[in-house]
Amino acid sequence: MLGSRSGFVKLVKEKSQAITGTHRVIHRQALAAKTLPNDLRNSLYLAIKVVNFVKKSSLDSKLFTAPCKDLGTDHKFLQFHTEVCRLSKGNVLNRLYELKGEAQIFLQSQKQEKLYDAFTEEKFQLSLTYLVGIFEAFNNLNLKLQERNSNIIAHYDVIKAFMEKIQLW
Repeated sequence: MLGSRSGFVKLVKEKSQAITGTHRVIHRQALAAKTLPNDLRNSLYLAIKVVNFVKKSSLDSKLFTAPCKDLGTDHKFLQFHTEVCRLSKGNVLNRLYELKGEAQIFLQSQKQEKLYDAFTEEKFQLSLTYLVGIFEAFNNLNLKLQERNSNIIAHYDVIKAFMEKIQLW
């Protein structure tokens, strides 16, 4: 429908070459995850692996809630990661970051030495913090682009401000 060769974008560009077409603006988070540097991508996959280990069965999920209840955390569950939901990575990473102490206790109690060692490594913890910040910014951008009654001018301003923030990072 929006194709640059035979769709709406092509028809509009025939009338005015000054038009710029964009495709799937709100899916930038998925693209960013695929183009991360190797060390950050490995940290992202490790975080997803930890979450999927905790969420692999209902018994493990229930066992994970025990330290959360004992320590009185705000959240009791990790969010499940899916490739389908576009806000998934940011929310999953944020919740894992908030419950990282409980995740460490759970991995240790389940005798997952390799996963525990990788998860508690300082480099991973710093990468996780950085990824939480980046994906939180992507989530905020996505939510702003999905607001009701917004228009292309507002979207342009939001994206331009986001690009300026990236330059500062």
